[in-house]
Amino acid sequence: MPRLLVFAPCERVIFGQGDNSASLIVIIQQMQFQIPAGQPIPPGAGAFAHFAIFSQWQRLPADTDKTFEQRLLLSVGNENPVFDAIAEFQMTDRLHRVVANVPVMPVLHPGEYSLKIFVREKGQQNWGNFVGDYPLEVVHIPQPAAAIQ
Repeated sequence: MPRLLVFAPCERVIFGQGDNSASLIVIIQQMQFQIPAGQPIPPGAGAFAHFAIFSQWQRLPADTDKTFEQRLLLSVGNENPVFDAIAEFQMTDRLHRVVANVPVMPVLHPGEYSLKIFVREKGQQNWGNFVGDYPLEVVHIPQPAAAIQ
Protein backbone atom coordinates (compact mmCIF):
# COMPACT_ATOMS: atom_id res chain seq x y z
CA MET A 1 0.00 0.00 0.00
CA PRO A 2 1.24 3.52 -0.67
CA ARG A 3 2.46 5.51 2.33
CA LEU A 4 0.51 8.63 3.35
CA LEU A 5 2.87 11.60 3.61
CA VAL A 6 0.51 14.58 3.96
CA PHE A 7 -3.19 14.79 4.84
CA ALA A 8 -4.94 18.07 5.66
CA PRO A 9 -8.09 20.09 4.97
CA CYS A 10 -7.34 23.59 3.72
CA GLU A 11 -9.04 26.53 2.03
CA ARG A 12 -7.28 25.82 -1.27
CA VAL A 13 -4.36 24.05 -2.91
CA ILE A 14 -2.09 25.90 -5.33
CA PHE A 15 0.35 24.12 -7.65
CA GLY A 16 3.54 25.95 -8.65
CA GLN A 17 4.37 26.57 -12.28
CA GLY A 18 7.45 24.74 -13.43
CA ASP A 19 8.12 22.47 -10.45
CA ASN A 20 4.43 21.58 -9.76
CA SER A 21 5.02 21.97 -6.00
CA ALA A 22 1.90 22.04 -3.82
CA SER A 23 1.05 24.86 -1.42
CA LEU A 24 -1.74 24.35 1.13
CA ILE A 25 -3.40 27.68 1.86
CA VAL A 26 -5.01 28.17 5.31
CA ILE A 27 -5.03 24.73 6.93
CA ILE A 28 -8.43 24.33 8.58
CA GLN A 29 -8.78 23.54 12.28
CA GLN A 30 -12.30 24.82 12.80
CA MET A 31 -15.43 25.04 10.67
CA GLN A 32 -17.83 27.85 11.50
CA PHE A 33 -21.49 27.95 10.55
CA GLN A 34 -23.50 31.16 10.96
CA ILE A 35 -26.89 30.18 12.40
CA PRO A 36 -29.85 32.52 13.08
CA ALA A 37 -30.11 33.02 16.85
CA GLY A 38 -32.69 30.76 18.49
CA GLN A 39 -33.44 28.83 15.29
CA PRO A 40 -33.05 25.05 14.94
CA ILE A 41 -31.08 23.69 12.00
CA PRO A 42 -33.58 22.58 9.34
CA PRO A 43 -33.14 18.92 8.30
CA GLY A 44 -31.02 18.65 5.15
CA ALA A 45 -29.72 22.23 5.42
CA GLY A 46 -26.49 22.88 3.55
CA ALA A 47 -23.92 25.65 3.36
CA PHE A 48 -21.35 26.71 0.81
CA ALA A 49 -18.04 25.36 2.05
CA HIS A 50 -15.32 25.97 -0.56
CA PHE A 51 -12.48 23.97 0.94
CA ALA A 52 -10.19 21.16 -0.18
CA ILE A 53 -8.84 18.00 1.41
CA PHE A 54 -5.26 17.31 0.30
CA SER A 55 -3.43 14.00 0.49
CA GLN A 56 -0.01 13.05 -0.84
CA TRP A 57 1.06 9.43 -1.21
CA GLN A 58 4.49 7.84 -1.64
CA ARG A 59 4.77 4.81 -3.93
CA LEU A 60 6.35 1.77 -2.32
CA PRO A 61 8.10 -0.88 -4.49
CA ALA A 62 5.06 -3.21 -4.59
CA ASP A 63 2.70 -0.37 -5.65
CA THR A 64 4.03 0.27 -9.15
CA ASP A 65 1.21 0.68 -11.69
CA LYS A 66 -1.45 -0.49 -9.21
CA THR A 67 -4.74 1.33 -8.82
CA PHE A 68 -5.87 2.37 -5.33
CA GLU A 69 -8.93 3.96 -3.77
CA GLN A 70 -8.81 6.62 -1.08
CA ARG A 71 -11.82 7.09 1.19
CA LEU A 72 -12.52 10.19 3.28
CA LEU A 73 -15.04 10.09 6.15
CA LEU A 74 -16.13 12.95 8.41
CA SER A 75 -18.02 11.94 11.54
CA VAL A 76 -18.53 12.48 15.26
CA GLY A 77 -17.32 9.45 17.19
CA ASN A 78 -18.88 6.25 15.82
CA GLU A 79 -21.94 7.98 14.33
CA ASN A 80 -22.83 7.67 10.67
CA PRO A 81 -20.52 9.84 8.57
CA VAL A 82 -21.80 13.21 7.41
CA PHE A 83 -19.28 13.17 4.56
CA ASP A 84 -18.09 10.12 2.62
CA ALA A 85 -16.01 10.44 -0.56
CA ILE A 86 -14.00 7.91 -2.57
CA ALA A 87 -11.30 8.78 -5.13
CA GLU A 88 -9.41 6.38 -7.37
CA PHE A 89 -5.73 6.91 -8.19
CA GLN A 90 -2.86 5.04 -9.82
CA MET A 91 0.72 4.98 -8.50
CA THR A 92 2.61 5.62 -11.73
CA ASP A 93 5.06 8.13 -10.20
CA ARG A 94 7.10 8.24 -7.01
CA LEU A 95 4.53 10.60 -5.42
CA HIS A 96 0.82 11.04 -6.09
CA ARG A 97 -1.52 13.75 -4.83
CA VAL A 98 -5.28 13.70 -4.43
CA VAL A 99 -7.25 16.92 -3.98
CA ALA A 100 -10.91 16.55 -2.98
CA ASN A 101 -12.71 19.86 -3.51
CA VAL A 102 -15.75 20.35 -1.27
CA PRO A 103 -18.11 23.08 -2.54
CA VAL A 104 -21.07 22.36 -0.21
CA MET A 105 -21.40 20.76 3.24
CA PRO A 106 -24.38 19.86 5.38
CA VAL A 107 -24.80 22.30 8.25
CA LEU A 108 -23.22 20.37 11.11
CA HIS A 109 -24.05 20.46 14.80
CA PRO A 110 -21.34 21.90 17.06
CA GLY A 111 -18.73 19.46 18.32
CA GLU A 112 -15.46 17.66 17.66
CA TYR A 113 -15.45 15.80 14.35
CA SER A 114 -12.85 13.46 12.91
CA LEU A 115 -11.84 13.47 9.25
CA LYS A 116 -10.53 9.96 8.54
CA ILE A 117 -8.63 8.62 5.55
CA PHE A 118 -8.48 5.00 4.37
CA VAL A 119 -6.76 3.35 1.40
CA ARG A 120 -7.21 0.04 -0.36
CA GLU A 121 -6.19 -1.56 -3.62
CA LYS A 122 -8.99 -1.29 -6.16
CA GLY A 123 -11.15 -4.40 -6.12
CA GLN A 124 -10.74 -5.16 -2.41
CA GLN A 125 -13.93 -5.26 -0.38
CA ASN A 126 -12.56 -4.19 3.01
CA TRP A 127 -11.70 -0.61 4.04
CA GLY A 128 -9.49 -1.92 6.86
CA ASN A 129 -6.45 0.19 5.91
CA PHE A 130 -7.07 3.21 8.14
CA VAL A 131 -4.06 5.50 7.63
CA GLY A 132 -4.86 8.75 9.39
CA ASP A 133 -7.29 11.18 10.92
CA TYR A 134 -7.56 14.92 11.40
CA PRO A 135 -9.63 16.62 14.15
CA LEU A 136 -12.05 19.36 13.08
CA GLU A 137 -14.03 21.47 15.51
CA VAL A 138 -17.45 22.71 14.39
CA VAL A 139 -18.83 25.86 16.01
CA HIS A 140 -21.95 27.92 15.48
CA ILE A 141 -21.74 31.68 15.33
CA PRO A 142 -25.01 33.55 15.94
CA GLN A 143 -26.24 35.40 12.88
CA PRO A 144 -27.37 38.91 13.75
CA ALA A 145 -31.08 39.54 13.30
CA ALA A 146 -31.92 41.57 10.21
CA ALA A 147 -32.92 45.14 10.96
CA ILE A 148 -36.46 45.97 9.81
CA GLN A 149 -37.16 49.55 8.82
